[in-house]
Amino acid sequence: MFGPAMAFNGRSEEKFRNSMFSAVNAALGTGIATLATATAYDVTKPDLTLYNSSVNQWALLDRMFLRALAVNTASTSFHVQFVVRQGNSLTSGGTTLPVVNMGGNAANLITAQRATIITASFGVLTAAAAAATFDRIIWREQIRDVIFTVDDTFHLTFGEGSTTGFAQIVLGTLAAKSSHALPPMWIGPGSTMQVHFISPSQSDDPLFEISVDWIEAPAP
Repeated sequence: MFGPAMAFNGRSEEKFRNSMFSAVNAALGTGIATLATATAYDVTKPDLTLYNSSVNQWALLDRMFLRALAVNTASTSFHVQFVVRQGNSLTSGGTTLPVVNMGGNAANLITAQRATIITASFGVLTAAAAAATFDRIIWREQIRDVIFTVDDTFHLTFGEGSTTGFAQIVLGTLAAKSSHALPPMWIGPGSTMQVHFISPSQSDDPLFEISVDWIEAPAP
């Protein structure tokens, strides 16, 4: 999404330099647990929340990367669902992912010239009860049609690209590596984007490494 956004603004890369942020789980090779029995959608049980605390700025999702570090026992397929909710819907649980400004220098990547408007939380989360008036399911996509293999990796790209899938042998097993093109997704002021992992028949979670990045409204 970054390329088209810059093109629309006359390729003004400097305008975006302090407007790109990323969140990555801290420990390489250490997955974060998610809900073990996420066999159906439950608005109170997201796996990732991105809360926009701003009163007037928007955030635009760019990419998300997931790597499975365990088998999701008994799963028959795996789906990712995106839900927009009003306010900060997260009530407890999970891990707060460290957010860095991708355009800052090494001494001030956390704040650079501006702090992020997004709080990113991942793992076994608990969210507020359903509020039908304000809860909006905006997208759902199946990204795996069988049980996971360790090292299955998924790239979700928002607003550009094409969906592809392929597999390669990794340590004697068949690990899937796929890319999925999703529509543009915005997180409005005072709103939360909830991401839900839904896996029919799953009896244990796969543990994930995660990276996610986004573009915030360009600095004036």
